[in-house]
Amino acid sequence: MQKELKAIRRRMVLDEPYHLSFCTLKRLETYYIVISDDTDCGIGEITPLPGYGRETSETIQVALKIFIKSLLEGVTIDSLIENNKDIYPFTVSALATARDILDIGSRDIFNPIVPRKVPIAAICRQVDESELCNFVCELIKYGYHVIKIKIGWMDLEEDIERINIISDVMSENIELRIDANEALSLSDTIYLCNKISHLRIALLEQPLPRTQWDDYQILVNEVPFPIMLDESIWNILDIQRAAECGVQLIKLKLCKHVGIKGCIQMINEARDMGLKIVLGNGVQSLIGNCIEAYIHDLLHIDTAGEFNGFTKIKETSRIKEFAISNGQLIDHGISNLIDFSDDEVIASINIS
Repeated sequence: MQKELKAIRRRMVLDEPYHLSFCTLKRLETYYIVISDDTDCGIGEITPLPGYGRETSETIQVALKIFIKSLLEGVTIDSLIENNKDIYPFTVSALATARDILDIGSRDIFNPIVPRKVPIAAICRQVDESELCNFVCELIKYGYHVIKIKIGWMDLEEDIERINIISDVMSENIELRIDANEALSLSDTIYLCNKISHLRIALLEQPLPRTQWDDYQILVNEVPFPIMLDESIWNILDIQRAAECGVQLIKLKLCKHVGIKGCIQMINEARDMGLKIVLGNGVQSLIGNCIEAYIHDLLHIDTAGEFNGFTKIKETSRIKEFAISNGQLIDHGISNLIDFSDDEVIASINIS
């Protein structure tokens, strides 16, 4: 059956700056790979986050040109995925996701018969003390049970102060996650944990650089909070290393694994090794978030998801089809929201 593949670019503005240890985001430049046939359509998303991975908008465009040229020369999608998964993981994930959705059927993912309900975490981006208190209270009032704060982009003492402020206004049923995005040294991480050891912290995410496996093995025995790895986890071998060094959780994101099927394989492997999983990407659009919500629901993951990137984008921060209520994402289906008519089509080709 003849298929059409399109590569599409969309630029989106965030409702406010998003501070991470390695950059401050004000907008997203997102690419979609769309594969359609006579009966259905599969979509994969690529949203680069320079500093997190190697891919940038420029390298994604290069990869897309290579993929399109190869497909026109008769190379299969499966061969493209296998040969490029380590070179262009984000771009390959989008291609594999579009392929997987065609196999699974887009209705199950983008238009569920029964509304999907999955627990979701909120991100707290405020800096000013009074704004911070008010915003956390609003999140709790809005029904969130899990709140996440990014550290490592301010002075460590300022981070400690912000953590204490949030903890002071949290009720006992609220979970606080702290994410350092590789910004700390081993000594700074131990110092931080000693300073906040009296607080209820659900987990500390990726405090050290991604390849410092020996230091992570030391860290898990020195700090009172569960450690979760994110930037360190790209493949099955990384999951094995995480289990061997004693961390309790890993963070998985569809964008860096080989499509839906590859992401599911990673989740099952991690579970077999006794690791807990948090799933979700906070830097992507509604489409990627919806696909991750599908995976989260399908595999009955019991931790709150972090597929909350859509809440940071002006155009999609408040939509009734993909809404948050009582700490849950309520997914009524977004098929009617998938419209690329105003976006830039980079390429369009027919493939077999």
